[in-house]
Amino acid sequence: MNVLILAGATSKPDFFEAAGVSNPALAELAPGKSMLGLIVDAVRSSESAEGIWVIGKVPTTSGYTTLPPGQTLIDNLLHGLAAMPESVDGYTLLVSSDIPFVTAAALDAFAASAKQCGADIVYPIISVDKCKEQFPGMRRTALKLREGHFTGGNVFAVRPSVIAPNAELIRAAHAARKSVARLGAMLGWATLARVVASQLIMPSLLDVCRLEMAVQRLLGGGISVKAVEVNDASVGADVDRPGDLAEARRVFAERS
Repeated sequence: MNVLILAGATSKPDFFEAAGVSNPALAELAPGKSMLGLIVDAVRSSESAEGIWVIGKVPTTSGYTTLPPGQTLIDNLLHGLAAMPESVDGYTLLVSSDIPFVTAAALDAFAASAKQCGADIVYPIISVDKCKEQFPGMRRTALKLREGHFTGGNVFAVRPSVIAPNAELIRAAHAARKSVARLGAMLGWATLARVVASQLIMPSLLDVCRLEMAVQRLLGGGISVKAVEVNDASVGADVDRPGDLAEARRVFAERS
C-alpha cells in the first residue's frame, strides 16, 4: 500500500510549552529522533509500504514525499489521496503522526487484515487490557461494547476510489462528531441513545457490528466500513498531551 502520514496538526499551547515545536509531529522523543521520524522508520521497514507521503509543515527528506497541508484534517486527507498514485492493491494506509511506538510488524498485520476483510474503510480496535499491558503509563479513551472494552487505533486502510466521490458526506460526518443534534440526525436518535446507554448502564446494548452499520449510515451508506481487532497496541498509543510526551520520552530513554 501507499502510505499517507497525516502531520498537519498544530500544537496546542500546553503541548507547545512542553515540546517547543509548533507541529507536534516534530517533538523530539529520543536523541535525534522526532515523533515523525520514528513513524517513518517503522513505515519504511514495513513490507506493506509501497511509497510514503507526509502532508504537513515538516522537513523535506529523501525518506518521503512532502505535501503542503490544507485547513482541516479532511482537507489533508482529500488533498493527500488526490496527490498520490493508486496503490497496487487499491488501498492506501493512513497513519496519524502521533503514534511513535508503532512498529513495522503492527502495520503489516493490520494491512493484511484490511485486505482480507475487503471493506472500503478498515479501522483497528484494541482491547483496553492490551493497551494497559503494553503502555501502562498512557491513557486512552475507550468504549464499552458487548465484545469487550475497546479503544481505537490511529491507522486506517482506505480505498481512495470511494473517498473522493463521497467527500462532502465525509466532511459532514466529521463536522457532526462534536454535535449531539447533528449526530442524532445522521445516525438516528435510537442508535445514539443506545450508544449512551451502553456506556452508562449496559455494554451489551452495543456491539461492533452495530457500530459499523452506524458509521456506514453516517457516511451515507455508500461506503463499507469494518473494524478489526488487533493485538498490538502500538497502533493506538498516541502522544497528544504533555503527560503522554513525558511518558514517551521516559519509555524511549529506558529502551536506549
